[in-house]
Amino acid sequence: MVAREIKYLKTLEALKGEILSGKYSRRRIFPSVTAVTRRFGISRLTAVKVFDKLKELGLVHAQPGSGTFVSRNALARTIGLVMPGVAYSEYYQPIISTIVRLASDEGYAVQLTGVYSQDYATRVRQARDLAADLIKRHVSGVIYQPLEYLTGTEDVNDCLLSAFGRAGLPMVLLDSDVVASPDHSGCDVVSINNFTAGEQLGAHLFERGARHIHFLRRSNWTPDVKNRAHGVACAATLRGCKWSEDDSVLVADPDDVKAVRRHLRAHPETDAFVCENDTAAVTLCQTLAKLHLKVPDDVMLAGFDDIRIASFMVPPLTTIHQPCEAIAEAAFYRLLQRIRNPMLPPQDIYLPATLVVRESTAGHTLRKNPKSKKGKSR
Repeated sequence: MVAREIKYLKTLEALKGEILSGKYSRRRIFPSVTAVTRRFGISRLTAVKVFDKLKELGLVHAQPGSGTFVSRNALARTIGLVMPGVAYSEYYQPIISTIVRLASDEGYAVQLTGVYSQDYATRVRQARDLAADLIKRHVSGVIYQPLEYLTGTEDVNDCLLSAFGRAGLPMVLLDSDVVASPDHSGCDVVSINNFTAGEQLGAHLFERGARHIHFLRRSNWTPDVKNRAHGVACAATLRGCKWSEDDSVLVADPDDVKAVRRHLRAHPETDAFVCENDTAAVTLCQTLAKLHLKVPDDVMLAGFDDIRIASFMVPPLTTIHQPCEAIAEAAFYRLLQRIRNPMLPPQDIYLPATLVVRESTAGHTLRKNPKSKKGKSR
């Protein structure tokens, strides 16, 4: 049994390597089961098992009455990975490295690219050129992290999705859809459940004594950020706390001291902020310090993503941990499924997110007279 399994694996790897190296043309018939049996000195049963695995991997396909042929995707064997880039956020680094590793294991190359320009017209042009290049390369499929925050991101996202859709390229989106719920783009989406994560943070802050939780976001917010805010709102309203989008959501850059001061003067009862991500929360912590407010004594603070700086912030930041490697793995294998079966119905795949509690939400036990102190500070 062991010897047969070893022969099976050696035969499989040899044929897989030859296919991926381009030895076999799509127009030429692939060696038959009988030919493989004779060449590798294996039983017909083992050879059939090898062929079944090659078909499962999408490397060959059978044409009734004609024989077995190499699949088109076996010759392309490249996946387009369209992301903002590792410099944009450390959140993307483990995702990129995981996808590259998994692709290599499955015999795929990865074409990493993105849209980086700060200029709107240039971004749109880059998106068109990027899509045209990946289509020209005959990539097998695309994993795309939708562009966010910059002006005109909807146009860029729509440009890319439309181009890939017209070309019939299988596609999986990371982190969020390009449209807000309940609408759906029709693409597979792999992410955490951002609404549930926001609800987790809101419930935690309530348990720590917060009663007036506010949400900070920048302009051009994305569907995932919107869902995070809605989760926080749900947690607050379910517990009888006041919440309205006009009063409870601060739309500003986290380093905008004047905007934060105006908001706190208009809402002196604010005792907690949830930020759209950890980077914004770290910056807001510095802004609050400029306003002579301490975290968590005066205002509790929380974010999303659990990037490294969250644990080094003073005080360390309570956040939602993103399982980046698991997200990357789920996206990669979902793309393989879609490459092999393009007619699969679109699916939202949610990975579990973990609440990481740190000192930034330690509660208000150190304040004896919070109202008078906040009124004076702000």
